Amino acid sequence: MILRRLRGTLPPPLLVLTERRSEGLPEQAPMVTSDGKGAVTFAGYSDASGSGADRFRSVAVVSGELQACLALSDRLQAVAADEAVRTVEWKFVKGDAGVQRATEQYVNLGVTCACRGEIRVDVLTWDTYDSRHAVPGRDDTENLARMYYHLLVHAAQRGGGGTWRLCADEDASLGWSALLECLERTQLIRRSEARASSLFRVEGERMVVESFRECDSCGECLIQLSDIFAGLGRWSHEKAKWLPTWVENLERRAQVQKALFDDMAADGVTGESRSDRARSRIVHLLDRLCKSRKLGVSLRTKGCLWTPGTRGPVNFWTYDPQSSLDVAPRRRERSGPEALRQTDET
Repeated sequence: MILRRLRGTLPPPLLVLTERRSEGLPEQAPMVTSDGKGAVTFAGYSDASGSGADRFRSVAVVSGELQACLALSDRLQAVAADEAVRTVEWKFVKGDAGVQRATEQYVNLGVTCACRGEIRVDVLTWDTYDSRHAVPGRDDTENLARMYYHLLVHAAQRGGGGTWRLCADEDASLGWSALLECLERTQLIRRSEARASSLFRVEGERMVVESFRECDSCGECLIQLSDIFAGLGRWSHEKAKWLPTWVENLERRAQVQKALFDDMAADGVTGESRSDRARSRIVHLLDRLCKSRKLGVSLRTKGCLWTPGTRGPVNFWTYDPQSSLDVAPRRRERSGPEALRQTDET
């Protein structure tokens, strides 16, 4: 149960939101100073995948030191320009050659930078049919905010506290305003205000959310990267029954240096869509990258992308209901300390 493991491993950080905006990031981001005073030292970029009738939903956070994130963003932008692709997102992976190459390079760069310690990628997926989410009147907006909150806390602790700038896809349906309420009204803030000095002495660090901005994903490549990883997490759950076998077929073909798409019918996968075949190639690439670097991301254990631990730089976690008391929020519930207490105490 990943949430319990996260809580058992990581003490809660102090979250302080000092600014909230909806416009895009400025062209010139502040430089990171050696003492960190008043400077943004870390950045987090997020997006979600799944809505409406989708059984599985995912949220992803790409985070790291600001300068490393800016450098990676420049490299991703160059990839998109070279392939003449305006936006590299999971929903566009449908077999187009330019989009396919750009997406593969995005994944390759993301994993490579994560292995160097420059960024980390965390993905959390949940099943709307499980005991927590199969409730009448479920508030998907509020539920997403809580899932994102847990990813953010984990990324912040792994990053070492510090000052953070958060950037999320501006899609209003994702409910980032609900997340802001969680950040501003959470029990963690109240606890830290009551005994801040004790908390600082124990943790020796502090997470300050300097700003939270909703950005157009077309103009921010790291949001596109988080979209791809969120899509990978959700889609691998949707296709868990056949995905491991299909990836094994792709691996066998790669080993004998055959074309991946030439004779698909011979492998007994006729009927799958062109987009499914293109997306299988992305999963295959990610599977090989993670295995070659021993990142602990497994595809065959559960049939979907899954990470059993919490310490790696690339993680795909599945939310498991914690107890019979762990129930998704309903539309009339409020966000904030009472909302978070339910999942924190189970």
